[in-house]
Amino acid sequence: MLFFAVACTATSCQTSPSSAQSNSTSLRKSTVLTILPTPAMLVNKENTDALFAELNASEKKGGNPTPRVDADITTLFEGQTMPGIDKPFESAIYRFNNDVTHRSILDEAEKMGVKKIYSYTEAIRIVLLSIEFDEVKQKNKSLIVYFKVNGNEQLYSFDAWRDNDRQLNVILNEVNLGHFGHDAGDGVCFSNN
Repeated sequence: MLFFAVACTATSCQTSPSSAQSNSTSLRKSTVLTILPTPAMLVNKENTDALFAELNASEKKGGNPTPRVDADITTLFEGQTMPGIDKPFESAIYRFNNDVTHRSILDEAEKMGVKKIYSYTEAIRIVLLSIEFDEVKQKNKSLIVYFKVNGNEQLYSFDAWRDNDRQLNVILNEVNLGHFGHDAGDGVCFSNN
């Protein structure tokens, strides 16, 4: 079976064939994103609003409701300066072949050699670029990006999905490894191997 990987940057998106993962795995690679350098970011309402301004405008232009952006994206780390991104890197979206928990997602990614826990800045850029290139266009299909913040061992995730009314949701979660609720077809971002 052949899947198509899409190489995306902030200005372009190209489709190219990519070999599929084995059917014995619960993850299959579907899309490759190129994340560009970004300066350090002070987490506050003004900067978060600026990050999501283009997304809000794009959603409005597309006739969709205003996105629901979780206040925790700002409030949980308000006043902290998050490290920037020094050089471009690639992240791949892996789609789930069956229903999974956070623990099974992370275990499978480790077995495949693609497990990557991002920084806050990397993760938020990945989520925004994924949305820009329609990786969250189908209702009730979510995308997860795991991250940690320096000095904190808690695992977090940014999750994005569309409701039945096409409203986009972007939330920040403290990850519970046993949580079951990610369906076949949902996706997660890890390294591009």
